[in-house]
Amino acid sequence: QTTDIFSVDEQNIISDTVRRQSVVYIPDVALAHYSYLGDLDTISGSEVGLPMTRGDHTVGVLRIQSAQRYAFEEPDLNYLANLALLLGTTIFSNRRIDQLEDSIQEIKTLYTLQHQEVSEEPKPGSEISLTSG
Repeated sequence: QTTDIFSVDEQNIISDTVRRQSVVYIPDVALAHYSYLGDLDTISGSEVGLPMTRGDHTVGVLRIQSAQRYAFEEPDLNYLANLALLLGTTIFSNRRIDQLEDSIQEIKTLYTLQHQEVSEEPKPGSEISLTSG
């Protein structure tokens, strides 16, 4: 889980990456238009947002920052984009596995409850009849 939650409607690198579904590279954050960066006169560096996807499903954004301006070159961005795709596939798969494990546990619980109800019912012919005489 992440502590940074962004709306797709916001104006930031994470939201822009999700909207565009592509790498967003800011080689010099001092030239960026994002207000969350603070005082642009005192900061320097670069930032890249990479979509973590599996197929058409976005599972997150890998955000990497550097204190150095123009820190990332094309080979770096390609490598990081492939890494983000691998992470997206892994996260998606792990979520699916968790869902399957939850479903399996639910089925086991329902089976156990049903089995207990059946074993508590009297079997045909095993009823005890009380007669007074």
